[in-house]
Amino acid sequence: MITFDKNKKYIILISSYLFSCLILNRWVFTDMREMSFGRLWQYYSSWTDFGFFRRGLLGTFLDVFKINSIVSNEYVFAYLFTFTLLTILYIITFRIIESRQEISENFYLYFIIFFSPATFTHFAKETGNFDIPIVLLFLISTFYIKNTFSSAFILSVGIFMHESMIFFLPCSYLFKSFIYKLRFKDYISVCLPVLSIIIILLYGETHHSKEYWDNIMQNKIPIGYDKHILWSGYFEVSSSISSNNYFKFFIHDNIIGNWYWMIIPNIYLFYLSSLLFLKVDTSFKKRIIILLSTLFPYLIVIVAKDYYRWVSFCVMLSLFAILLLIDKKKLSLSNNELAFISSFSIFMPFGGVPIDRPFPLHQFILEKVIF
Repeated sequence: MITFDKNKKYIILISSYLFSCLILNRWVFTDMREMSFGRLWQYYSSWTDFGFFRRGLLGTFLDVFKINSIVSNEYVFAYLFTFTLLTILYIITFRIIESRQEISENFYLYFIIFFSPATFTHFAKETGNFDIPIVLLFLISTFYIKNTFSSAFILSVGIFMHESMIFFLPCSYLFKSFIYKLRFKDYISVCLPVLSIIIILLYGETHHSKEYWDNIMQNKIPIGYDKHILWSGYFEVSSSISSNNYFKFFIHDNIIGNWYWMIIPNIYLFYLSSLLFLKVDTSFKKRIIILLSTLFPYLIVIVAKDYYRWVSFCVMLSLFAILLLIDKKKLSLSNNELAFISSFSIFMPFGGVPIDRPFPLHQFILEKVIF
């Protein structure tokens, strides 16, 4: 593997960080201006206004401590808050790599994380959701908290922010088993996030009327009022699981109707998955567990349309699995294999929706040049 001067790792970090900040501040270049951020409701909807509902913990925290009142313009706050979390995400990820001797001096391993189209630039592009705080909590609970019950508590906090955290649970325990020797009692801690899931399923759906909800949210985000089709968040907190069944849509509109747009992101994911399945020095059973855990977020396509977000989750988990397994000397990749993974950086960032915009930055530039 290629090693490099210590200062070059900071060049990779800073270059990626600046590029992500540029993508985050795309409002400077787009006709949508600040509305290109997307939804704002998650920062302002609070249990103090509506009682308990799913995806309400973040807004409640920001509301109770008046953090979302620091600036009066909701879009300005959203950009500042996202910028802060993105910066923290960069720092803790850099420390995860740098603190591991076997991987800390390899150029490619920094590059495949910080210049992946499915990680930082993707999060900077796909704003208006809970992805960055969820990934932050996942990384902190997995890599920075040794006690599994404390880690499980943080994962439970993430579930109350957004149910997508559920799909990170297998990798959280899997990665912890790579880092520490977990005993049976450590796995009992999974009861905490399971309890959170049950609470969400039983009590997460709000029963307020849309008119009541929208009136309160209009007062809380007057600038963001009606600027997005899902501006108030009512659909997200009032819809049932059955009403969010998008599997037929995924098969008909995506796989059958637009399969060619999905080729490159899926080749990327398939290659990473094949490395984890074929090259890890462990039993067949454990390789199956690694594969299923890293691909678990793919199941979100059943209930949500943001296809490239779910692919990006799988890619991100696969990349961190590769880092950990190399560090534990369970996986060895050649420079050619790492270079091939790195080559996908030319497609960054991946998009979210619609399905025909897998490479939003490239498509945006081409549209500006052509039209």
